[in-house]
Amino acid sequence: MWCFGFGAEFFLPYFNKLIFLVPFLKKNYSLLCHQDPQKVIAAGSYETLVCARCAGIYLGALISSFANLFILKDFLISKKILFLSSIPMILDAVFTTFQIYNYSKIIAFLTGFLFGITSFLYFYNALLDLILELREKKN
Repeated sequence: MWCFGFGAEFFLPYFNKLIFLVPFLKKNYSLLCHQDPQKVIAAGSYETLVCARCAGIYLGALISSFANLFILKDFLISKKILFLSSIPMILDAVFTTFQIYNYSKIIAFLTGFLFGITSFLYFYNALLDLILELREKKN
């Protein structure tokens, strides 16, 4: 639902009765994303409610969650891998902030996507470890 929400404007031609949700969704996504109009993904008159990097993070986490359900059983991500996956995203943000190169929605999306994949798996495994630890303490 989260990924559907940030792309809500793209679905309005098909579900135009839901247009009343867009201001509510935009406000909710603004709590997590700067929503810079220059950095959102746009097609025609429609645009995402988050920037390209956040869209990549959210879609990466979504794909990773599906993969974890069906393919990647017990796939562990260490802190080191999580950190390494964040480096391209951090470097891209720093380089564009200091105008070493111009902002690219594609690069921002891809670096966010990589981080989204690994961060979901890392936090999923950490949550499982916490649940197991709490069960052991209970017994």
